[in-house]
Amino acid sequence: QPMDPAAFIIESIDQFNPVAKSKGIQIRLNIPPETPKAMGDAKHLKQVMINLLGNAIKFSKKNCIILVSAQKHSEKRMIVYAIADNGRGIAKAEQALIFNKYYRAKEIRNHLDGVGLGLNISKQIIEAHGGEIWVTSAPGKGSTFYFTLSLAN
Repeated sequence: QPMDPAAFIIESIDQFNPVAKSKGIQIRLNIPPETPKAMGDAKHLKQVMINLLGNAIKFSKKNCIILVSAQKHSEKRMIVYAIADNGRGIAKAEQALIFNKYYRAKEIRNHLDGVGLGLNISKQIIEAHGGEIWVTSAPGKGSTFYFTLSLAN
């Protein structure tokens, strides 16, 4: 069904605000008012947003900002969503692996919760919607996770 990008993101952010505030993290939203609706199954896509926001909060330093945005792709009939954090970042060699089932980076395996399914599940949901999911990151510089969804007709 058609989904309003702002309403979809705000609902997910509201769920995480108490956890974010306890770490002094601000979650900011950047969606141009003219951003059109995307097509998707809101229930499943909310799981993607929960996985990505949860990771952004988990891996971000205290007292920082997480930026969540959505905008129409400049060339394709897609909405591009982005969740940018100020966390530890991901080494280039691991970026292709993080979407694999049960994969957890070596430096977090022993001291952070998780079983390595969230990003794999998110990838399956986005691809089932005909979209793509990817990350840009550098160690010490944080990460930005992106995903795309088709525009509503």
